[in-house]
Amino acid sequence: MDPFLIFEIMEQKIIHKGNEFLGLRRIDDLATILGMKSIYLKTLALNPEYKTFKIPKKSGGLRQIEAPSMALKRVQKILNYYLQPAYSIFRPEFVHGFIIKDEKVADSIGIISNARTHISKSNILTIDLEDFFHSFKAQDVWTLFSGDPFSFPEPLANMLTMLTTWYDMLPTGSPTSPVLSNFLTFTLDKKLSDLTAAKKGVYTRYADDMTFSFDNRIPVDIIQKIKMIILGEGFRLNNKKFRIQSGNRCQMVTGLVVNEKVNVSRKYIRQVRAILFDWTINGIEKAGARYFGMDYEQNFSYQSRFLESLKGRIQFIGNVRGRDDRIYRKLIQNYNSLIIE
Repeated sequence: MDPFLIFEIMEQKIIHKGNEFLGLRRIDDLATILGMKSIYLKTLALNPEYKTFKIPKKSGGLRQIEAPSMALKRVQKILNYYLQPAYSIFRPEFVHGFIIKDEKVADSIGIISNARTHISKSNILTIDLEDFFHSFKAQDVWTLFSGDPFSFPEPLANMLTMLTTWYDMLPTGSPTSPVLSNFLTFTLDKKLSDLTAAKKGVYTRYADDMTFSFDNRIPVDIIQKIKMIILGEGFRLNNKKFRIQSGNRCQMVTGLVVNEKVNVSRKYIRQVRAILFDWTINGIEKAGARYFGMDYEQNFSYQSRFLESLKGRIQFIGNVRGRDDRIYRKLIQNYNSLIIE
């Protein structure tokens, strides 16, 4: 089938799902698309259950996760299934994060498309927002559902707010928090995009990572104005990740090199090679323990996770550099030969 026709059919289905959700007016209608009785849905909303735990951040420190119960998570996953298409109807082209990818579309929206926007720029400014999901309050979510584009009646807006927030904020482990954060940053995105465009620059956002790039030097006044907009919209800056990158050095956007083309860093490729070498010399158990910090010995589940994680890293290199790339083909060939052994 013609790939353009596939994309058109997919786009029509997305719009249909988005409009279906936007057309909800009663709690009973919501319960219907969730496949449950209204009384059970109300009970779930009035008594949300979450487990909290902390995981290490790549940059150091710990990140708190608020994970919903299985029943609530199921509801949130279905809500996300409808919220994502609704957001796609209004999504600005400069937003690249938290967008559901379609495996049939090769050029999906994500970190690669985000990075590609900033190729060969003279100067790049990257800013990270601190404690992103917790910046959004229950009142913000209720206002979103009550106003455009949803305009839900108060009882339905109340129900959706209770199902998607916890302790007056977006929980970090909820399936609906990412897409809701995109809706709730619409004003911030618009202001930053307009400001950057007025200075002949380019703005993109991937989750809590914002990137501004210019063909010339960054105007003196724009950094202060960007900060004022961000703080004025109720967000906090992560000063440790505030960087200006010039074109005569390696420029990184959402973890990818963008000086001349989108590419993975040499460090990333070296690490994948090191894992494969360690696996070859010392076996999967020791390699898994060394690079993933877990006891893989005699544990099939952990070994499976090791294989999936390593293959995912190699496939990521292929996605960025292309499947015909010599380095990618060598890495995947090495991986496959070790699997056979």
